[in-house]
Amino acid sequence: MTPNCLNYLYYLLGSDNRQKTYKDFIEFRQRDNPCVGALSAFLESYRLPTETCRMYSLDCTFIGGKDHLSPYQELQYYEIPSALAPPPTRRGRIVIVEDLHPSVLELLGTTLDIDPIFFA
Repeated sequence: MTPNCLNYLYYLLGSDNRQKTYKDFIEFRQRDNPCVGALSAFLESYRLPTETCRMYSLDCTFIGGKDHLSPYQELQYYEIPSALAPPPTRRGRIVIVEDLHPSVLELLGTTLDIDPIFFA
């Protein structure tokens, strides 16, 4: 295992017995990657208007040797978990997020297990 993997395992198995959040993970990654510090500050900015964050979902299906795209649909916050669930067989899904809000970032990072460096 690489040192980063060992550090992460130690972090997950830490002695404080509380459930780790995505924000905790960002703070952990910030130790080795100072560039993640701005992301930590961004998560504190919950006063940003949520209505500026827009999300869209687009499904594609492979039928008869051709790709077929469904019309995109705008997602509401409560629809994100279902949009991030694996699509049915032989289908793919694209989720587009504009003007990312801190709560959406946490939801995406947690649900899809995204390394914070991706957002930094």
